Amino acid sequence: MKNVFSIVILVILGVLAYNHFTKTYTEDEQYLIDVKADFKDAQKEMKQAERAAGVSGVDTTSSYEHGLETIRDIRAELLEYLEHLKDETIVGKTSRILREINKVLTPLGYPPEPQ
Repeated sequence: MKNVFSIVILVILGVLAYNHFTKTYTEDEQYLIDVKADFKDAQKEMKQAERAAGVSGVDTTSSYEHGLETIRDIRAELLEYLEHLKDETIVGKTSRILREINKVLTPLGYPPEPQ
């Protein structure tokens, strides 16, 4: 009886592990994952430019501007993408990313876009 119970537990754990590691995303989900990664990379680029300017006094305006331009482009792309979405889950995820972007851009003088 103990062996049967152990085998059942192992099978359940195996199925759960398989599902976890082989999860496939829809095209929309993968797009949002990629966009979020691009946004985080642009934020990182801006922060690195700020640190470099503060520590060494080197002009890092072009790096900062590139990151800022990337974030503005992502916002414009997401707003256009949002107009064509029908799946409420993806709309919610897209809106969350747009709110994060607006939190970065609004203090810099860029008005938040309607969501």
